Amino acid sequence: MTDEWVVDDDSIPDGDYVHRRLTEPGDLIIDQISGELTLGITAYRYANDGMSVYITQAMTAQGLTDVDLVTWEGQALARVTVATVRRADEGAEYVSRAQPGGTVAQGEERETPGGVIYSEGDHHDERLRRSHGLVRVHERPPAKRLWNAFRNKLLQNTEVKRARNAAWQDPALRA
Repeated sequence: MTDEWVVDDDSIPDGDYVHRRLTEPGDLIIDQISGELTLGITAYRYANDGMSVYITQAMTAQGLTDVDLVTWEGQALARVTVATVRRADEGAEYVSRAQPGGTVAQGEERETPGGVIYSEGDHHDERLRRSHGLVRVHERPPAKRLWNAFRNKLLQNTEVKRARNAAWQDPALRA
């Protein structure tokens, strides 16, 4: 067994989406006054081996669509393109949650590129397990400053779906 840290699988197309399960409330909050959909930073948490996602290409191969990923009772979905995960553009520096606009880690010149790999999850449904993957960055585990800026890049490009037949929508970001 190798301990090699694989960050990206280039067989996964840039145009694919990675989907992430959200809890509501928690990761996704609805403002009681404005009704505005707000995405919290907890939506994109990094575990020891990466951030758990479902990959469109693998979902299609397993006969799954986004509606098969969650029960829709207290759950929703977030999605972002693989191209966004891999992107390493110039941008504003991420300073803190109080100033959430930046997508570049402090001390860096460009956004941190990430990657997507296939990694069977531990779901009881074999099709879901085979559709599972991980979003990773080059550091293992990533430094907080790096992950915060990387996560911000994802949050700024996320679409959310709250119900089986709902359209994807752009949420507001929660500082």
